[in-house]
Amino acid sequence: MYITTFKVSGVFVFPLDMLRYDSCYPRAQEDVSNIKVEYTKENGRQLQVVTLCRMHQERDWKPTFGRWESFGFKVEYTNTIKV
Repeated sequence: MYITTFKVSGVFVFPLDMLRYDSCYPRAQEDVSNIKVEYTKENGRQLQVVTLCRMHQERDWKPTFGRWESFGFKVEYTNTIKV
């Protein structure tokens, strides 16, 4: 079993469906709090940086960079560890 950690960042509404698509989840409560699912007067176009994790069997799994980018989010791959 492996755990991959990666960061996504963007100023658009967070694409919640990407959590399902990449089978990932926010790493910590702070990351959940950083997810903006709608624009409000208060959060406007603030940069969101969210660290995500995915548990998987495939040794070389990577997030779907192109799909995240299609929603206006940049992906920064951080690491994969064996557990």
